[in-house]
Amino acid sequence: CDIPIAFLEQMRVTPTPTVTPTVAPSQTSLASAMSTQNYCGTSLPSIREKCASGTLNTCNDVDGPCPQGTFCWGNIECQVPEDPPPPAAPTLQNYCGTSLASIKASCASGALPTCNDGEPCASGTYCWGNVECDAIETDAPTVSPNKETIQSFLDSFFSTNTGSGTSSASQNEVEAGVQDVQNSVPAQGATDNKCPEGTSTAPGLPNCCVPDPSFLGDGACDAHAPYNTADCGYDLGDCCRDSCDPSSPFGCNAKEGDAYGPFGYYCLDPRHGPSIDEGACAAENREWVGDGGCDPEYNTAECGWDGGDCCRQSCDPSFAYYECGREAQPFDCKDPDIIYRADYVP
Repeated sequence: CDIPIAFLEQMRVTPTPTVTPTVAPSQTSLASAMSTQNYCGTSLPSIREKCASGTLNTCNDVDGPCPQGTFCWGNIECQVPEDPPPPAAPTLQNYCGTSLASIKASCASGALPTCNDGEPCASGTYCWGNVECDAIETDAPTVSPNKETIQSFLDSFFSTNTGSGTSSASQNEVEAGVQDVQNSVPAQGATDNKCPEGTSTAPGLPNCCVPDPSFLGDGACDAHAPYNTADCGYDLGDCCRDSCDPSSPFGCNAKEGDAYGPFGYYCLDPRHGPSIDEGACAAENREWVGDGGCDPEYNTAECGWDGGDCCRQSCDPSFAYYECGREAQPFDCKDPDIIYRADYVP
């Protein structure tokens, strides 16, 4: 019988698959270019992480000042990422089957017999040369539902975005939450079944056993346990500047000459960093950390550089008990995130 020439041409076998030409490497992949500039940012690690993207503001001689809240960091060397290697060319093979369409649809599974080296196909099938397999379609992965976890009473009031200093709830909500705690203090001598004698809990803090729950969230840091602990919300926010409520009874701003203080800011809450490494710092006078006066013995990374007291740029006069940089306790900045800034002033 006569067989159409077109059908014979379609069944023609190529002895070996055609090799796809290789792609020459791009110029940028031969060597990683380096660039050194001044960049605007809040910290050296964050600038090094992002500067190669080209999205950061620069503060070179021809540029203007950095945006408010950022600083100019000098001579930052960014590693320009290498170009990704070109995708590997698909390997073409010869497959046995009854039609080209059916082979393309199923050969990617690896289940079809091949006929690369001239091996015969099974009866009723033919050898089709240099077949490019269709991609296997897979179902999209099921997305796990988001689960909101509130780890402590503070999580319902304060944002977990460290360094922002912003609240996730309105000021009225924060005040109301703190007031609820203070209005619910047990009567004198009352105890909770879960707490040791002489201590009691506050609403929302079931594992916090303290002698006087009214001290929680009063705007004055009670720097030692049991108040300044995770179970007690780190004195209900009093021990970190970012979480202390300025509308509280002490207002987070005791000053020298007041009838009370200093309280300091012995911040152990990792959400409002840089927090202090409690075990490594081991400060005997915790109220001196973050009180505005630079204490050399606490001017270490483990003690949060004395809670920021020893650098002009991190000592906050609105929270400081003593005058920042006063003659008796002058600045002695050692914080690397500050002293390596291009605009650093001792």
